[in-house]
Amino acid sequence: MKFRAATLVFCVFLTGAVVGGLAVHVFGDRIWSTRAYNNPNSMPTREELLQQLGQQLDLTPEQRTQIKAAMDQTVSDWHRIFLTVDPELEQARQQGRERIRAVLTPAQLPKYEVFIRQLDAQRAKAEQREQQQKDQQLKDQQQKK
Repeated sequence: MKFRAATLVFCVFLTGAVVGGLAVHVFGDRIWSTRAYNNPNSMPTREELLQQLGQQLDLTPEQRTQIKAAMDQTVSDWHRIFLTVDPELEQARQQGRERIRAVLTPAQLPKYEVFIRQLDAQRAKAEQREQQQKDQQLKDQQQKK
């Protein structure tokens, strides 16, 4: 019984980690913004892509403006899509937690709730750091203009 509960907990958290990692990878700003951790092998920024396109395709200033607008719209679309996906992810997380609670004994439940509060606090801190990085990147991009 304990092994089954531990396996279930592990599977739910592993699923959350995989889904979260996939969402960050697919919807993350790192695709169009500052290179992740200054790694030269990471995806180029929007400005770098625009510069490369300008050089390779000999873009006119009007084309540059239109392509930049298209890139900005794409990022906006990604953010809109992510906002619609986020509530579903949260609902799945809560449902997983309820399934785990159903397996636990009354003595285990308080410990589990403490664990969940700690996990949520870690997630909130990580999201706050991520938002601060995005804000700084936006500020840096605006200063370049």
